[in-house]
Amino acid sequence: MKISELKKLLKTGEWNDVEFKEARTAVPKSAFETVSAFANTHGGTLVFGISQRGEEFSVSGVEVPEKLQNDFLSVLHADQKVNHDVHVSEEKLVIGGETVLVFHIAENHRTRKPVYLNGDIRRTFLRKGGGDYKAQMQDIERMLRDATADRWDSQPFERVLLKEAFHPGSLHWYRNRFHQVNTGFDPNNPTRSSSIIGVTCCDKGNVSSPHGPPSCFSGRSWPFINSSPGRRWMSSSWAMQPMNPCPKHGGSIAHL
Repeated sequence: MKISELKKLLKTGEWNDVEFKEARTAVPKSAFETVSAFANTHGGTLVFGISQRGEEFSVSGVEVPEKLQNDFLSVLHADQKVNHDVHVSEEKLVIGGETVLVFHIAENHRTRKPVYLNGDIRRTFLRKGGGDYKAQMQDIERMLRDATADRWDSQPFERVLLKEAFHPGSLHWYRNRFHQVNTGFDPNNPTRSSSIIGVTCCDKGNVSSPHGPPSCFSGRSWPFINSSPGRRWMSSSWAMQPMNPCPKHGGSIAHL
């Protein structure tokens, strides 16, 4: 990071990928919460040696940069601090005679999430706006599901016949789940776009992993059912909504 870049960040303030800590003489405990939040979300930059007064940030520096950096990294890499390794790159900047420490925290791969502290999965954090927040249990469960080597929602589901999957009771359950996850929709007066159960009948290829739902769907949270000759997929990962026919496999979207 260049000094000019840091000065620009000081003017814009903290947001979803930047966090400032005063940390003049010691590493604050909240710094590790930020590491968890960045690693579980989209990564970010953590800066030591920045003071805040009201809405303004300024360089105050750290007293013993080498000790502070070693203290932070040694605790971070201790066996019991975080449950997964987190990639951190560091650099030192001198501004107006004051030293600041900059740590770039990378987002962890889905197979190494959630990242939590002190062996307690309840201390899983996410980055939202300019703050770190404890993850809700549904967020933790989602990360645990996604952490499997083969995502379960891309695996063949053959225990239910296709006609049973389209039973009115099943469709009603899907719609109820959708409205629980996506607020602001009236389940008694659904629009065309909000009443869709996504169905892809792809007769030109296998739409399971690695070229399955994640490459075919994007957008609002939605449960979906995929079908190709002789194989079916049912998903409740609530991560995708069918928006268009799959151009790769030639599948079609049925609006139910």
